[in-house]
Amino acid sequence: MFMAWVRTVSGRIKSDYQIAPGTVYNTFPFPDTSETDSKFLAEAAALIEDARGEYPDVSLGVLYDPLSMPHRVREAHSEVDRIVDRIYAPRRRFDSDADRLALLFERYQVLVSSNQLFPPVPRQRRHRAT
Repeated sequence: MFMAWVRTVSGRIKSDYQIAPGTVYNTFPFPDTSETDSKFLAEAAALIEDARGEYPDVSLGVLYDPLSMPHRVREAHSEVDRIVDRIYAPRRRFDSDADRLALLFERYQVLVSSNQLFPPVPRQRRHRAT
Protein backbone atom coordinates (compact mmCIF):
# COMPACT_ATOMS: atom_id res chain seq x y z
CA MET A 1 0.00 0.00 0.00
CA PHE A 2 2.65 2.49 1.03
CA MET A 3 4.86 1.86 -1.97
CA ALA A 4 1.88 2.21 -4.33
CA TRP A 5 1.30 5.60 -2.67
CA VAL A 6 4.99 6.54 -2.90
CA ARG A 7 5.23 5.64 -6.58
CA THR A 8 2.20 7.86 -7.26
CA VAL A 9 2.63 10.96 -5.10
CA SER A 10 6.35 11.31 -4.48
CA GLY A 11 8.89 13.16 -6.51
CA ARG A 12 12.14 11.68 -7.70
CA ILE A 13 15.76 12.60 -7.81
CA LYS A 14 17.30 10.54 -10.61
CA SER A 15 15.60 7.17 -10.11
CA ASP A 16 15.29 7.47 -6.31
CA TYR A 17 12.00 8.30 -4.63
CA GLN A 18 11.78 11.41 -2.48
CA ILE A 19 9.79 10.53 0.62
CA ALA A 20 9.17 13.99 2.00
CA PRO A 21 6.97 14.33 5.09
CA GLY A 22 4.61 16.92 3.61
CA THR A 23 3.97 15.21 0.30
CA VAL A 24 4.23 11.50 1.03
CA TYR A 25 4.31 10.39 4.65
CA ASN A 26 1.95 12.92 6.25
CA THR A 27 -0.55 12.51 3.42
CA PHE A 28 -0.62 8.71 3.52
CA PRO A 29 -4.08 7.53 4.62
CA PHE A 30 -3.05 5.08 7.32
CA PRO A 31 -5.73 2.51 8.19
CA ASP A 32 -7.52 2.23 11.48
CA THR A 33 -6.13 -0.90 13.11
CA SER A 34 -7.43 -3.07 15.87
CA GLU A 35 -5.19 -4.58 18.51
CA THR A 36 -5.52 -7.93 16.73
CA ASP A 37 -4.53 -6.41 13.37
CA SER A 38 -1.51 -4.77 14.96
CA LYS A 39 -0.49 -8.08 16.53
CA PHE A 40 -0.74 -9.99 13.21
CA LEU A 41 1.20 -7.26 11.43
CA ALA A 42 3.94 -7.24 14.08
CA GLU A 43 4.27 -11.02 13.84
CA ALA A 44 4.54 -10.84 10.04
CA ALA A 45 7.11 -8.04 10.28
CA ALA A 46 9.13 -10.28 12.60
CA LEU A 47 9.15 -12.90 9.82
CA ILE A 48 10.80 -10.32 7.55
CA GLU A 49 13.42 -9.57 10.19
CA ASP A 50 14.07 -13.30 10.69
CA ALA A 51 14.40 -13.91 6.95
CA ARG A 52 16.73 -10.95 6.51
CA GLY A 53 18.72 -12.11 9.54
CA GLU A 54 19.75 -15.20 7.59
CA TYR A 55 21.89 -12.90 5.42
CA PRO A 56 23.77 -10.71 7.92
CA ASP A 57 26.62 -9.85 5.57
CA VAL A 58 24.45 -8.96 2.57
CA SER A 59 23.53 -5.33 1.93
CA LEU A 60 19.87 -4.40 1.55
CA GLY A 61 20.56 -3.38 -2.04
CA VAL A 62 21.74 -6.88 -2.86
CA LEU A 63 19.17 -8.61 -0.64
CA TYR A 64 16.29 -6.78 -2.33
CA ASP A 65 17.50 -7.16 -5.91
CA PRO A 66 14.35 -8.36 -7.72
CA LEU A 67 16.29 -10.99 -9.64
CA SER A 68 18.07 -12.56 -6.67
CA MET A 69 15.86 -11.86 -3.63
CA PRO A 70 15.83 -14.96 -1.43
CA HIS A 71 12.52 -16.83 -1.53
CA ARG A 72 11.97 -16.59 2.24
CA VAL A 73 12.40 -12.79 2.21
CA ARG A 74 9.98 -12.46 -0.70
CA GLU A 75 7.41 -14.70 1.01
CA ALA A 76 7.67 -12.78 4.29
CA HIS A 77 6.99 -9.52 2.46
CA SER A 78 4.07 -11.12 0.61
CA GLU A 79 2.56 -12.13 3.96
CA VAL A 80 2.85 -8.55 5.25
CA ASP A 81 1.25 -7.30 2.03
CA ARG A 82 -1.67 -9.74 2.45
CA ILE A 83 -2.24 -8.59 6.03
CA VAL A 84 -2.08 -4.90 5.12
CA ASP A 85 -4.53 -5.44 2.24
CA ARG A 86 -6.89 -7.21 4.64
CA ILE A 87 -6.60 -4.41 7.22
CA TYR A 88 -7.54 -1.81 4.61
CA ALA A 89 -10.39 -3.78 3.06
CA PRO A 90 -11.30 -7.11 4.68
CA ARG A 91 -13.80 -8.09 1.98
CA ARG A 92 -11.98 -6.71 -1.04
CA ARG A 93 -9.39 -8.35 -3.25
CA PHE A 94 -6.71 -6.20 -4.83
CA ASP A 95 -5.55 -7.37 -8.23
CA SER A 96 -3.16 -4.48 -8.81
CA ASP A 97 -1.67 -1.34 -7.36
CA ALA A 98 -4.32 0.59 -9.31
CA ASP A 99 -6.95 -1.10 -7.13
CA ARG A 100 -4.99 -0.19 -4.02
CA LEU A 101 -4.61 3.42 -5.14
CA ALA A 102 -8.33 3.74 -5.77
CA LEU A 103 -8.97 2.73 -2.16
CA LEU A 104 -6.17 4.94 -0.82
CA PHE A 105 -7.46 8.02 -2.66
CA GLU A 106 -11.04 7.32 -1.49
CA ARG A 107 -9.75 7.15 2.09
CA TYR A 108 -7.59 10.24 1.55
CA GLN A 109 -10.61 12.20 0.31
CA VAL A 110 -12.67 11.20 3.35
CA LEU A 111 -9.85 12.11 5.75
CA VAL A 112 -9.23 15.50 4.11
CA SER A 113 -12.91 16.44 3.88
CA SER A 114 -13.41 15.63 7.57
CA ASN A 115 -10.20 17.43 8.67
CA GLN A 116 -8.80 14.19 10.08
CA LEU A 117 -5.69 14.21 7.92
CA PHE A 118 -4.82 17.88 8.38
CA PRO A 119 -6.71 19.12 11.44
CA PRO A 120 -6.94 22.90 11.75
CA VAL A 121 -4.09 24.41 13.71
CA PRO A 122 -5.21 26.82 16.39
CA ARG A 123 -4.02 30.34 15.77
CA GLN A 124 -1.68 31.76 18.33
CA ARG A 125 -2.39 35.22 19.63
CA ARG A 126 0.25 37.79 19.03
CA HIS A 127 1.29 39.97 21.90
CA ARG A 128 1.77 43.59 21.16
CA ALA A 129 4.88 45.26 22.41
CA THR A 130 4.04 48.08 24.81
